[in-house]
Amino acid sequence: MRRNFLLKGDQSTNGGTVLEGDPTFTCDGIPVAFHGAKVYCPECKSTGAIVGSGPTLSMTNEKGQQQALEGDLCVCKCEPPPRMLASRRDTFLDLSVEQLTQQGYDASGRRQPPTAPTQRGRLVFKSRDGFSVAGLRCRAYFSDGSSADGVFDGQNRLVFDDVSALDCRHLRVMAAAPVHGSMCDSFLDAIAR
Repeated sequence: MRRNFLLKGDQSTNGGTVLEGDPTFTCDGIPVAFHGAKVYCPECKSTGAIVGSGPTLSMTNEKGQQQALEGDLCVCKCEPPPRMLASRRDTFLDLSVEQLTQQGYDASGRRQPPTAPTQRGRLVFKSRDGFSVAGLRCRAYFSDGSSADGVFDGQNRLVFDDVSALDCRHLRVMAAAPVHGSMCDSFLDAIAR
């Protein structure tokens, strides 16, 4: 399976534009994009970030950032998140059937159902800054392409039970907690708007 590299200036399925790339790795002088690179989305009028989705190989730049590929997600305010589209077909990652199978995909890159019972588990995030974030709604994006919503509890914990992918690639704040007067609450309230 071939997955094309994303470049600075490439688009998402809803017209978003990649704003960043790695100047040390280019394709005909155009920087290659990476996970976490900013994407401006005209649909929701926000700046999101590229988050990996689908099969890949570890390919990082000098800063340890994973290279972005066609089909990765633009996590902005749009729901569902738009997919990224590559403008070039001559710079790509080629995955063998064996590599795809090891990651749980078929030869065309579609996620395969587990052949044996999947070990499911619990994933917990804990805020340790001493301020209450109770009520803060978040969405976690996992390595298998799934996502889950959760709310920080009164103990400043965000718990995801019964998740099959314990590799969380991105945590997005969906709505702010009620303001309790702390600096953290005010900050989270401001960024969630």
